[in-house]
Amino acid sequence: MAARLIYGDEPRLLPWAAERIGIASFRRDAYTIGLERDGVLAAVAVYDNFSEGDCNVHLASDGSKRWMSKEFLLAG
Repeated sequence: MAARLIYGDEPRLLPWAAERIGIASFRRDAYTIGLERDGVLAAVAVYDNFSEGDCNVHLASDGSKRWMSKEFLLAG
């Protein structure tokens, strides 16, 4: 099962994550990293609400237990 990280595709990844988390939308400064396996999204990390010392991180998954990986966690 080939995994691929996706950067810079907020129009695709933000709605996918928002639907799974159960919110309407993220802040305007949000950016994403997606994890795709065999062409299907498995997880999305959303980063927003940036300040000098921190930011919010939201994690959404497809519900499987196979999305979490060291590669995905280190990608941010």
